[in-house]
Amino acid sequence: MLETRESINTFAVAMETKLRIKDDDLGTNGWLHDETSIEFLVDRLKEEVEELLEVFNDCKPNSMKEECIDVANFAMMIYDRINKRK
Repeated sequence: MLETRESINTFAVAMETKLRIKDDDLGTNGWLHDETSIEFLVDRLKEEVEELLEVFNDCKPNSMKEECIDVANFAMMIYDRINKRK
């Protein structure tokens, strides 16, 4: 089995923590519901990238970390939806 790097494990835990907080909004694995289109997820990813750029320009490290998690989560959701189509 592939051993993952500590930084990846730390980031993955942060991603999972944020997803669990958001489970109330869409339910567990809400991105897999039929009404949640890949197009919607891509639009949300774009919004999160814009938010990341805003906090980056304002030099807000804690906000940057939070936005990185959001960007990664939406990218993961898109990846997962594409992967489930196979």
